[in-house]
Amino acid sequence: LARFGIERVLVSPLQRALETALLAFDGQDTPVTVCRHARELWWEDKQNEFSDLDDLTERLYRLPQGEAVMGLEEALCTHPDTPQTEEESVEALRAALGSVEAGTVAVVCHWGTINALSGFGPGNCDLVECTRCPESGRISQVRVHSAPRAPKTNNVRQGKKK
Repeated sequence: LARFGIERVLVSPLQRALETALLAFDGQDTPVTVCRHARELWWEDKQNEFSDLDDLTERLYRLPQGEAVMGLEEALCTHPDTPQTEEESVEALRAALGSVEAGTVAVVCHWGTINALSGFGPGNCDLVECTRCPESGRISQVRVHSAPRAPKTNNVRQGKKK
């Protein structure tokens, strides 16, 4: 990951994404911030529900640099301006990416989120390198990098749109 020059990591508040981000960026001095809007779509599915804050905090502290994760409590709280639909959440993520003060940002998230942002359906553990148009916020895929020794899975959600 060092070759990408990543300056900031935004990560979904779902446990599996947080674990992936902390393990992937272990040993790197890259700030990791939890971003509610990077969560997976299909909010009604049990596997996409938020974990309890205390339980998740305890789990994070057992992972490399878990104590340095920023924004967890904020990401799990609901506010009056919290997006109410998956589509609003994706647009909020698009806006959040535009406001990050970093040249290269990694977003550790999920298939549905990546697909909604870029139109691309990645495989499990793929790193999708993208560019972002500053004017429109449009995300375009540049290249896909497969993780060495990563498990290969079928995209069971492929084509499913809400």
